[in-house]
Amino acid sequence: MYDYLLPANGALALTSRATEGDALVIQKVRRRLLTHLGERVGQRNLGLPFLDWIASTDLAVISARVQAEIAQVVGVASVDNVSVTQEGRIVEITAQIRLSSGRKARLRFVPTGSQGGNVNPAISLILPMEGGLF
Repeated sequence: MYDYLLPANGALALTSRATEGDALVIQKVRRRLLTHLGERVGQRNLGLPFLDWIASTDLAVISARVQAEIAQVVGVASVDNVSVTQEGRIVEITAQIRLSSGRKARLRFVPTGSQGGNVNPAISLILPMEGGLF
């Protein structure tokens, strides 16, 4: 299975590069977390309810929903070490994602507010070089 390789800004690449393997899994996690609930035609149940979260301070609900979304991605074996913190309007979720290949990726996700203006939600997924551990 493969998909087009998207650059960090999410725009379509100008070249016809494709991605596969662990990079594809990471890209699918990123797209899944950045999809608003109801945004996908034909699959209205996919995505995260960002609008509901703006008024919510229930960090356990937000954490559980993000963890469940990640776990549904094919190629994700587990989501571990989930941590949710809140400082003012900013909610930050960090986790370690174990891929089916055995490699780990580190997640930093800010779904309900981000410093720096219109960068909402903010996400960072880091897949270390082969053999790298956190």
